[in-house]
Amino acid sequence: MAKLSIKDMLISDLKPYTENPKVLLLPEDVQSKMNVPEEWVTLLRQQQAGEKAPWLNLWKDFASILPATLTFLRNRVFCVAILLEDDRPPSLIYVYKSGDGYEFYRGGMPLKNTIPKHLKDVWQTFPATLRRLYEIHDGWIYLPSDALGPLPTEEIISLTAEDLDLDDKDLKKLPFQINHVYPVFSSGGGDYIWLDTGHTNADGQASALIWFHEKPTQPKVNIDFWSTLNGWMEIGFKDDE
Repeated sequence: MAKLSIKDMLISDLKPYTENPKVLLLPEDVQSKMNVPEEWVTLLRQQQAGEKAPWLNLWKDFASILPATLTFLRNRVFCVAILLEDDRPPSLIYVYKSGDGYEFYRGGMPLKNTIPKHLKDVWQTFPATLRRLYEIHDGWIYLPSDALGPLPTEEIISLTAEDLDLDDKDLKKLPFQINHVYPVFSSGGGDYIWLDTGHTNADGQASALIWFHEKPTQPKVNIDFWSTLNGWMEIGFKDDE
């Protein structure tokens, strides 16, 4: 039996989570009609030339606030590739070994100067550094669970009572107005980091809280956003070691 190429193996491991995946590892395979960001094509060129972990250049400004992510990107990710799927924009997958197969984090298209329409009234209250992160990737998540990283903006939608499955009595116990709260991180197990745009600090930045699905009326409020995000992402990295 012929030995599978790395490209074929990646596609095989992607198929359970994606629709008709196509993987581009070489810059010459990228066509203009694919609308792949030029900085991603540059990464493929640097990777092809043998440069070590060129993707770290995208993340260097976040080394101090997301150290666990930078360690993961440096020590475990061995390549990046362009992922094309039916009926969705290109994404950049970060590939690492896990057991006998491959696992993936998916980075969405960079937002650049675009503000999502459904967030235009609250976007400026999101932490400034988080907004810069979305200029690199609109969401960066563990592909099998669509969680364990900053969520894509299409999933950052203000909550409703139905989302929490709480009655009016329990809703009154919450220390926030439910329509002011936006999920920005999912644990994949029902717990979230939320931003509360109804409570802002002196700089106009939304406060952060943790919502636990087992204690829905007892969120942990006024948390340090970046240390919590870094810690929860680190748990995801370690769970897959």
